[in-house]
Amino acid sequence: NPHNHNNNNNNNTNDFALLDSNTDYARQRQSHFQRERLKLQTFRLKNFEFVARHEETQLRRHVDCMNRVTEWEERQSIRWQFQKEMLLEQRRKEERRKERREQEGMRNE
Repeated sequence: NPHNHNNNNNNNTNDFALLDSNTDYARQRQSHFQRERLKLQTFRLKNFEFVARHEETQLRRHVDCMNRVTEWEERQSIRWQFQKEMLLEQRRKEERRKERREQEGMRNE
């Protein structure tokens, strides 16, 4: 339909007629994209900060956990050392008693 084609052409002309010749659309477009880039940079920065805070939190939890494990191991080591010393002391006492009994047995003979 040639009539429809002509109608489309008219619409395009009308669209261009709506454009204001005093407006610098290139500058508006440029500033719009500049604002959008800034928004994106801000979003990326906030996202990076969120991820960094999350990683820091995870690291702090890990360090706290490792500190608790280390404290527990140190306490266990101290307990084991204490038990070992107590057992050694007990053995020494038993050996001294045994020696005394043997010496007393020799005296009685």
